[in-house]
Amino acid sequence: MTKYVWTNNGFVDSDGNKMPIPERDGICLPYVVSDMDAITSPIDGKQITSRAQLRYELEKHGKRVQEPSESPTHGKIRNKDFAKKRGLTVSEEYR
Repeated sequence: MTKYVWTNNGFVDSDGNKMPIPERDGICLPYVVSDMDAITSPIDGKQITSRAQLRYELEKHGKRVQEPSESPTHGKIRNKDFAKKRGLTVSEEYR
């Protein structure tokens, strides 16, 4: 995947080529993501109510979120009991 950086000429790749602008069907608008629902930290039991607080807690305890690509199943669910207990469904390729 090509990475782009912002310069005075806009977004460019490592060779200085401008980022291609994809065709769009309509007007593009900003996308605002709401903050997360409150969760209980599995580390110390504290309530975490924002992404900033989650980042702080992870950093404080030297932890990080595991990316799906790091999983042997790449984030797909294959265990039927695990899925049933959590109200999920088993991924198509493991049925």
